[in-house]
Amino acid sequence: MYPSDISGINVEKKLIGEGTSLPIIVYDIVFSDDTNHKTFMRLLAELPPETMFMFYDAEYPSPSDPGAFIKVKRNGNEYLMERTNHGWANGWESISFENLTAYLSKCQKYNMGSDSMSQMRFYPKSESSSKKKKWWMFWK
Repeated sequence: MYPSDISGINVEKKLIGEGTSLPIIVYDIVFSDDTNHKTFMRLLAELPPETMFMFYDAEYPSPSDPGAFIKVKRNGNEYLMERTNHGWANGWESISFENLTAYLSKCQKYNMGSDSMSQMRFYPKSESSSKKKKWWMFWK
């Protein structure tokens, strides 16, 4: 099952907001030493619709805290990216598959730890009741 079947990453399923009206399931992704360019290509090529992931870029020149959290989502064949950190976001912009794969490769070293800042996180489409506003709608 995506993304746990992709070689070069370790996946931990987590429930966030347990006991609240809108708990969500996320997958924390930690890159391993076997992670390579093909790993990133598969992560992006197989990214399901209405799924967002976030990773950290420690080198981005942020106006607030160091670095930026990069949110990525897919709209058909188009990939969209937004950089954000405390108090700012640059808005969604289109990025090519090739450039996004290269960007993930560049940031791999910042996403290999077990703490929340150094992990990639996937937010899959919610399977909750259709009566509730789905959590992923907030990212659109």
